[in-house]
Amino acid sequence: MQEVKLHKAESPWKPTHKDTKETMEVKDEDETKTEELYKKARGILNKLTPQNFQTLVKQMSKLEITSEDHLQGVVNLVFEKAIAEPRFSVAYASMCRYLTQIKVPSTKKSGEFVNFRVILLTKCQKEFTKDKPAEDDIEALRLKLKDAEESKKAEIEAEIVVTKKNARRRSLGKIRFIGEIFKLKMLTEPIMHECVFKLLNSKDEESLECLCELLQTIGKELDSEKAKPRVDQYFQIMHKLVAEKKTSLRVKFILQDVIELRMSNWVPRRDKSNPKTIEQIHKEAQQEEQEKQLMVQSLNTQAKSGGGGGRGGRGGGDPRLGKDAGSMGATPDGWSTVAGPPSRKGERQTIDPARLRLSKNKWHMATSVSPPCDVCAGQSISKQAVEWCPECEEAYCSECIKHHGIAKATKHHQVIAVENYLKLPPFVLETKHHCKKHGSSFQNYCRSHETPCCKRCIDTDHKKCSDLPALDDVIQNAKSSVAFADIEERLHSLKKFFSEVITEKEENLNDLKVQREMIEKQIRKMRIEINQRLDILEKEILHELSNKENHHQRNIEKISKQMEVQSSRIESLLENMEPIKQYASNLQTFLSTKEIDRELYKTEREVEVLCEVGSLNRYVISVIMNDKLRNFIKDLKTFGEVSSSFEQTKIVHEKSKLKQAQIVAAPCTHVEDMNIDLW
Repeated sequence: MQEVKLHKAESPWKPTHKDTKETMEVKDEDETKTEELYKKARGILNKLTPQNFQTLVKQMSKLEITSEDHLQGVVNLVFEKAIAEPRFSVAYASMCRYLTQIKVPSTKKSGEFVNFRVILLTKCQKEFTKDKPAEDDIEALRLKLKDAEESKKAEIEAEIVVTKKNARRRSLGKIRFIGEIFKLKMLTEPIMHECVFKLLNSKDEESLECLCELLQTIGKELDSEKAKPRVDQYFQIMHKLVAEKKTSLRVKFILQDVIELRMSNWVPRRDKSNPKTIEQIHKEAQQEEQEKQLMVQSLNTQAKSGGGGGRGGRGGGDPRLGKDAGSMGATPDGWSTVAGPPSRKGERQTIDPARLRLSKNKWHMATSVSPPCDVCAGQSISKQAVEWCPECEEAYCSECIKHHGIAKATKHHQVIAVENYLKLPPFVLETKHHCKKHGSSFQNYCRSHETPCCKRCIDTDHKKCSDLPALDDVIQNAKSSVAFADIEERLHSLKKFFSEVITEKEENLNDLKVQREMIEKQIRKMRIEINQRLDILEKEILHELSNKENHHQRNIEKISKQMEVQSSRIESLLENMEPIKQYASNLQTFLSTKEIDRELYKTEREVEVLCEVGSLNRYVISVIMNDKLRNFIKDLKTFGEVSSSFEQTKIVHEKSKLKQAQIVAAPCTHVEDMNIDLW
């Protein structure tokens, strides 16, 4: 078999990470550092998302940028990345805002510094004032197209299209990024007016499209009361351009969109697809799912009321709708809807209402307006509800609530206004008066499992439970119970405790600062009396002092932040107590009391742990000066010793009582039912 020899090029390509030793030696050390810096910067920019923004910004700020060339290169990388990915312009602009204070020595003026902000703004100005750099490339391709062979013309034409597309994308990305850094107050308003004026006067389609992109980005901020006359002039010219019909339809519609955007107070019809965090995506997905459930519920409600024929869903329909109304479903406003396929004779399609019902708290999350009347919705009538019945778990309009109050089964139900019902916290709204498993109303309360139960629950899940009092007896005094009052008292106590801790920690920080200043005075006073040898010792003692203070300061700030978070949680629970007390049903009050009690118990245990480990003690720093300092300067090894100690905090946290059971008061006997035996 004949051996095949491959052709080897004189200078074959090799990846940079496989450079030979000779090549690496040729490379300058500064060049290697620069390449490593740009590599790290590109890696950070490639990973930038809203989720890890803070982490990556810190990494970027810690890069070893030691020269003006390094800083210029990093600015170029950020700028190019921002215009290549306009969807992430907000993130890149925010990163630039954090990096504005990075400064390095200037290479042009000795003794002066240049910072990130100056180089970035200079870059933006140069890019904005460039006179269409892609035009030369496009013109060269057109000349090449004239002299090209027929077989290559299609390829060159495609290249021209791609070049135009890339130039347009770059221009729009550049404009949007400039707009985003203006929104972060890195550019002034007069500069942006100058940019708008220049784009508007150019009147070519690319400039007009960039103008629209800029106004969509910063129009709301630019259209202030002070600048309104000037902005009015811009839009007068834009109206004129639309009316003259000298531009393409695409640009005309873009101009029209911006004009309509201003007319709607700069509120866009749909949000731009900016990058989002995982939490935002999950929240939007949940909201979409709720809207789908609402739509399904609405469609099935219409099918129930008008899917089988006329208004009553049985037969020939309303004669006012004509002879075809028997096969059409008529809505209350007179419109007809096409009915579904006819069902078999004697077969009735049933829909499980439990699968279609959307709880009112979920409905309130999906929309901010009042919910519709459930009774009217079943008749395909749209009316806003004004009252809510917790026991029926339905909303009623002003007409239906009258029937609800007259009906024998519901006249004793206590209803509340919808606006008051929506004030209840979400975990209270989730409390239902009916068993989810069996669909029956709750009758008893199991003290062993701490849960309400219906009659069927007792037969299935609570056969061995002995303590099953009537639910009405358990919940009748829920709002006036000792447990409810105890929770309110504990909430106020914890709120006061957290407030006192935060105040004391702030005082402790001030005391530490004062103590540090006093120690510095002692050190400097002693320093006057000793020679240059003590300069080194002074630096050591001050460094130790600063470390002690910083260490304590970090610990104090950490505890203070924890206290602020806990305080916010307690304030939120405390704010919910009043709506619960006023508007929640007894069952909701009773069960929410249990929920709040568990939350309080957990918080109180955390506070007790902090107290036990001494995290709430005060820090004190002091210094012990060397008494032999004046006589034995030459033999001294240290300037002194900084020490810290604790002072017992004056704040006392009262430990809560054991979890208190719901107190059920015995039913009072009415005076008319009393029998007096005088014998």
